[in-house]
Amino acid sequence: MKHSRKALPISIKLKFTGDTKTPGDNLVFQLETDRGVVECSETFGLQDCTSTSGYWLWNLEGFARVHDDASNWTVVVSHGPLHEKGFYRDIDNNLRPFECTYPSELNDGPLRSYLQQPAGQKSIFYIDGPGPYSGVFGRDPCQAGGNPIDSLTWWTNFKVTFSSRASNYSQSVP
Repeated sequence: MKHSRKALPISIKLKFTGDTKTPGDNLVFQLETDRGVVECSETFGLQDCTSTSGYWLWNLEGFARVHDDASNWTVVVSHGPLHEKGFYRDIDNNLRPFECTYPSELNDGPLRSYLQQPAGQKSIFYIDGPGPYSGVFGRDPCQAGGNPIDSLTWWTNFKVTFSSRASNYSQSVP
């Protein structure tokens, strides 16, 4: 007896660790902003970019293979709620505790320069580098600022959604 399998309209893989991008991914993590170079490495995983940008980042790659034209699809990355807890150093170099929660889900890209989905192809790539700033504002440690963080635990729910404009189909990876 033969069973027919209906092909899924999309397959998705997220890569959080390793040294090389998926073949065909021509994106670059480095981006010039008013703060300088925000991303500091082409390697996946945890990156200490505090010397160039003030951020700790977790570089990752998303790859999707679609059944039709890659340009028919949108990609939305979101995260939240966001929690952070740790200690920062005040102006007198004393350790001070802080704990912050940002309850809403935020759309977080990907930026256009971090998305590759050429018309006529079936591959979609995106790269991202989410992560916390390495300093807090002393009077309100839930705002980024100049007081250096001594230690931090930072966690959030991360989700990427690929949606077809042609068929109204969506698939998310939490």
